[in-house]
Amino acid sequence: MLVGTISAQQVNLAFAFATRVRLVHRYGTPVEFDGLTVYAFPTPAALATAPVAALRAMQFSERKAEYIVGLARDLATGALDLGAMACASDDAVVTRLTAIRGLGRWSAEWFLARALGRPDVCPADDLGVRRAVETLCFKGRERDAAAVRRRARAWRPHRSLATHYLLAAHAGQRRLARPAAVARGA
Repeated sequence: MLVGTISAQQVNLAFAFATRVRLVHRYGTPVEFDGLTVYAFPTPAALATAPVAALRAMQFSERKAEYIVGLARDLATGALDLGAMACASDDAVVTRLTAIRGLGRWSAEWFLARALGRPDVCPADDLGVRRAVETLCFKGRERDAAAVRRRARAWRPHRSLATHYLLAAHAGQRRLARPAAVARGA
């Protein structure tokens, strides 16, 4: 999850997915399943020794490559214990993760919501979340993360679920708003 958030920083999701696929194919363990080869996500130990130049060749930026290798080293050496975070408060998790180079509040909040399944998180620093909230709650008027967080207070204690539904509704609106020719791929 954390490698995924690093790969998705400041790029579109399709590009982030493509770089992660390259990473998994290069450093993950291949497994044959019903005649199909699938890959397990790389272990921290495998990524901890990856040369930054190899990740650069997969189109990760220099910084992202450094962040991924550094994160993997922290995990492989035990300097970062994700299991301990399962019992920690949301604030403690955010504090711990944002102390790691390359992980900010956005990454920590997505980790809380998706990896730890915390029910009451609104990752308002996420541009997609902000755009969804702006469109569906503020009549399209631009808002900063603080304004989105204030609006999200009303969704407590289910902000993670509300965020999920807002993103889905916004994506649906965008698909419906596209001209028919674009939707058909013309």
